[in-house]
Formats: sequence, C-alpha cells, structure tokens
Amino acid sequence: AKAKADAARKAREAKEKADRDAMTDLIGSGLGGGSGPGKGNTGKPGNEGQSNGDPSGLGSVGGGSGTVRGFGDRGYNRPGPLNDNSNSSGKVSVEICVDSSGKVISAKTTLSGTTTPDTNLHRKAESHARTYKFAASSNPKQCGTILYDFKFRG
Repeated sequence: AKAKADAARKAREAKEKADRDAMTDLIGSGLGGGSGPGKGNTGKPGNEGQSNGDPSGLGSVGGGSGTVRGFGDRGYNRPGPLNDNSNSSGKVSVEICVDSSGKVISAKTTLSGTTTPDTNLHRKAESHARTYKFAASSNPKQCGTILYDFKFRG
C-alpha cells in the first residue's frame, strides 16, 4: 500500500512539474507583452476600445460557466456549465474575440488572471469559451474575457 501511495505521489508531482514547466514556457513565449503601435486613433500603444463598449470592463456575470467581462450590454447565450472532475483547482482567464455576427472567433488563455499552470484546465476553459454565442453588433470585432474558477471536487 505504501509503495502504491508513493507511486501515486510521484506521478502527481511529475504532472505538477510538467504543468509548471508549461506555464514557464508560456511566460517565456512573450505573451502579455507587446510594443506595437496598436489599433485606433489615439496614437498610443495598445488597442483603442470600442466607442460603445463598457468602460468598466465588467459587463455581465455568467454564473457557473464563468464570469464574462468587456462586452458592455451585448447579450450572449449562457452555455451549460463546464463540468470538470479533475483534481485541479484555480482560475483560468480566457480572452475571447467575437465577430459582428456574435460568433467567437478566438479563445486563448491569458496570464493575467490565470492562477493555475494546469494546461488541461486551460484547454477546457478555451473549449468551453468557444461555445458562447453573442448578440450581433455593428462592431466588426470585439474582445473581452471569461474568467473560469475551477474548484477541486475531491
């Protein structure tokens, strides 16, 4: 029994190390930085916001599916909850962009707001974020975030 427990502990530690290494690779890949001119008319780095966007960036709250921010009063469907029965916990922040029809055109984990290096949780959150459908808008592209809070269910 002790040998089995030791083997399980070593496997868990190896997975945690692999997850930490993956997060280190993400950080080292240049995510979150940037020095380009951005898009908009301000002449400053970064992208100018939408004129009809929510200046607080808070938008609506999306129950068990995650907290949606940055879409102002643009409505969206609330897909079913993300079911996860892994042994991991932590928050995963996913930046999503939608087109004028309301379709999610990109979903990517961001370091800002993400507290877990578990790449399986990152993938689950990104996949679930792609199932959202937003209301149509005259904005050709609008981006915001969904923050997922995974709880260990042990």
